[in-house]
Amino acid sequence: MLATTPRTGSTLLARALWATGRVGAPKEYLNPTQLRDWEVRFGSPTSRARHQLLRGRAVGLAGRLPWSEARVATHLDRIATHRASASGQVGLKLHHHHRARHLPGDSAHRLLPGARWIRLTRADRLGQAISWVRARQTGRWASHEASRRAPRYSTRALKRALDAIDQGERGWDRLLNGHSVLRVSYEQLTADPLAVVNTVLDWLDEPPVHEVSLQLQPQADATSEIWRARFVAERERS
Repeated sequence: MLATTPRTGSTLLARALWATGRVGAPKEYLNPTQLRDWEVRFGSPTSRARHQLLRGRAVGLAGRLPWSEARVATHLDRIATHRASASGQVGLKLHHHHRARHLPGDSAHRLLPGARWIRLTRADRLGQAISWVRARQTGRWASHEASRRAPRYSTRALKRALDAIDQGERGWDRLLNGHSVLRVSYEQLTADPLAVVNTVLDWLDEPPVHEVSLQLQPQADATSEIWRARFVAERERS
């Protein structure tokens, strides 16, 4: 279980772990788009037809509808059946807002007994917020994707992103309090991805690898630094 919030390098780590072939495919299986796609793949003809119509904002709206615990359990069992590694490892990347919606309260521990939790955080929360706002504005969530529109600076959007990150991290603190957790950071991951991947593999009782496949790169650029300087200046004036 990769417990995180958006823009912490979670996709970079998840894909690097998937490429090892040791720990399954840790994707966002409780993300609205993933929920739609799995319902299309395995649902009834009526369900498939209904979910195939979901596009754009409709996907997000559908993903906000509550699922019963039994339905979530069936979905997770399906993932385990189709995305396990040869050794039986199953991976799931979970942003806190997806967990809060579909695994509320202690249901994460009920439905995922014996889960090995990896907590991925980013020390530079302003950088994280800038990255999140830019991704939401441009539609470019990964380095290989093209931007659909130009980003536009917004103090309000950055403050809302910082609040959401803080809320998510506090939520993980509460949920994982008292549980054994491996903690790694975005900064460690970008500095030495092989070391972080092997740390995770060791935590999962899997042998190390000698190289990692990095299909993505950090996206921070000069615009990110301009936004940072402007936000910091505004905060100091207020």
